[in-house]
Amino acid sequence: FDDYKRKKNTFPTYKIYRKELTIVQKRQYILAQKFFFEINFFATLYPEILAESNKSSIRRIINGYKTNTCSLSEYLLGYYGHLLNKYRKGYTSIRSIRLSLTPASQLLQLARKKKQTTVEQELVNQYLWFHLGQRAALTGFINYLNKSKNIDITIKPAVYFVLQRTKETKRRLRLQLLDNIRQEGRFSARYIELAFAYYHDRSLPLELLHIDLYLECKHDSGMIIINLAKQSYTIPILS
Repeated sequence: FDDYKRKKNTFPTYKIYRKELTIVQKRQYILAQKFFFEINFFATLYPEILAESNKSSIRRIINGYKTNTCSLSEYLLGYYGHLLNKYRKGYTSIRSIRLSLTPASQLLQLARKKKQTTVEQELVNQYLWFHLGQRAALTGFINYLNKSKNIDITIKPAVYFVLQRTKETKRRLRLQLLDNIRQEGRFSARYIELAFAYYHDRSLPLELLHIDLYLECKHDSGMIIINLAKQSYTIPILS
């Protein structure tokens, strides 16, 4: 800022500020940038700043698929083109494009983890178990796939994503848990299924047993944390 003011005898606009500083410089002066925002130095340019932030997020998402020629990349890039056409006609905004692409990309990332090359109903259900709040945001992508790829996938209602009580008794579950630990160890998918039922009296939905659920869990202080349908569940990692 000092260099610019000495040369131009004025402070730069936000647009010039972004153009003059390289990404490395912006990271180097991140605290100074935070200070300028806190004192509302660029207050009149907030719409422009938000637009730039949304565009940057969109670029990061798209760049992750541009170099890949699989069908999943085709799905996302095609959807992006569809959204751009709507934007050029004035039917949507840059922010809405970002909000639409984010869950679409996350869904396809789950497909990659499962080594799938297509989107199917079970995949969508699995994703929504972990991201139930994205039902509305994902609807546009699913509608696009249904129309452009001639498939039939639905967004299940929220009541679908309710965990059912287990039918097993505590005693039987405890015996199965101990037997499982002796045979497979505490990190197996079966351990997570049994421990979930034992500690929370709920059965994991069958479709979640078709993925490596352990990869979707978080670990903290000897506990496995599973976030399902806007609820957080913990089970111990037994030694």
